[in-house]
Amino acid sequence: MASVFRREVKASYYIHYTEHFGKRRSVSAKTTDKASATRIGNKLEADAALRRENVIDTRLEAIALEGQKLIGDILDTYQATMSASGKSTNHIDSTRNKIE
Repeated sequence: MASVFRREVKASYYIHYTEHFGKRRSVSAKTTDKASATRIGNKLEADAALRRENVIDTRLEAIALEGQKLIGDILDTYQATMSASGKSTNHIDSTRNKIE
């Protein structure tokens, strides 16, 4: 069961819950209402249980998250990787132009 607490008075509630692979995690509920924070904590625990029991496929979930990335951000990351590996500026620019 998720635990809900405040670190300071009049601050947002925090939630401690156990992820699907057994690690305890602490996240902000971003609300000052304890009932809402408790509902959010229960949802996080329920989702973790579904992942643990393979009802939710974590691989498909990861693919869906990758699919939400913008192509420009992916190209920027790829360009930075090529630059860090010592590729020439001409090669980096021509590769990016071909991809675009």
